[in-house]
Amino acid sequence: MEYVGIDERTGFVGRGGETVTINPGLYRVDVASDGQLALIADDGTATLVEAERGGHPLELDAPLAVSFEVERGDRRVAVLLPGGVAMVAGAARTPAADASRQQLFGSPGFASAVLLKLPVGIVQKPGYLISYHKFLFGTIEPGLSPAPFAPQTFPPNWVRSVVVTCYVPPAGSWGPGGAGTASGVPVFAPGTDVRRGPYPGYIVSTTPVRVTCPGSEAGKVVELRVTEHVATLGYPTILSMTWQDIYRIVPAVDGPVDIPGVIVATGRVPPTAPPPGVSYTAQVQARLTSPTGFGVPTVFDLYLDGNWIASRQMGYYASYPGGPPPVLADK
Repeated sequence: MEYVGIDERTGFVGRGGETVTINPGLYRVDVASDGQLALIADDGTATLVEAERGGHPLELDAPLAVSFEVERGDRRVAVLLPGGVAMVAGAARTPAADASRQQLFGSPGFASAVLLKLPVGIVQKPGYLISYHKFLFGTIEPGLSPAPFAPQTFPPNWVRSVVVTCYVPPAGSWGPGGAGTASGVPVFAPGTDVRRGPYPGYIVSTTPVRVTCPGSEAGKVVELRVTEHVATLGYPTILSMTWQDIYRIVPAVDGPVDIPGVIVATGRVPPTAPPPGVSYTAQVQARLTSPTGFGVPTVFDLYLDGNWIASRQMGYYASYPGGPPPVLADK
């Protein structure tokens, strides 16, 4: 019996044609004797949903259940059986018969759901390599020599920045007012929006990124999400912080998509001029270096029409004043 996760309330077609609502949660999935799928909650409650017989091209030794979106709001649950048989249930807006006839392999959401659930070694099986490459996952190729830190501007193709993590000293430790004054409350709450643009007090290091997507890109939304470290100088003390910047392009033609000026590191510095002999850039670079030479983690995620299709984690190494330029390297 396989498990799938459902992240929002979803309506499926029930046994008698009525709509049944599945609440968010983790469900065991089994193929019922009459060809329907049984979604079984933690408390043992089973909900039968209409399913249709379809096919898949994967070489499997055991059943595999996946939950995925073909597009926003179009949820599917499928059980892939050895021998190429699939039982597919569509959301209420997509009848199961239509869901099974559509080419699941053309959906990046299906591809990523399958790949995330497969054991790591399975892609090394000779018979599976063909199926793996049919996923046509996208590629992410950042420039490996980011520009040195410079005053922040409005990044091309940028749409939003969001705080991912913000770690501060624990409550009662040393804070802005001295010993025992730290509140323990993040100055930047995760999930909140942050600003970009030509504002005093921000310096950034940028690099161009080339991405490729599976199939046709023309007219589709290509979105790159980059999670990078933010070094903060001065008070209030921030031990570590990461932001995610989102860039969006709708290309007119198929082929690689170039995204210039992607921010891969940020420094928050005082808006006033530094004291004599002090370099804010040098201080930021000192916080974004690593004795191992790999730098701080920087994560690139690629989406096509809202479906995740590729990810790449690299290390940003800022070097030091007068030394080599910053570099990006695979972790």
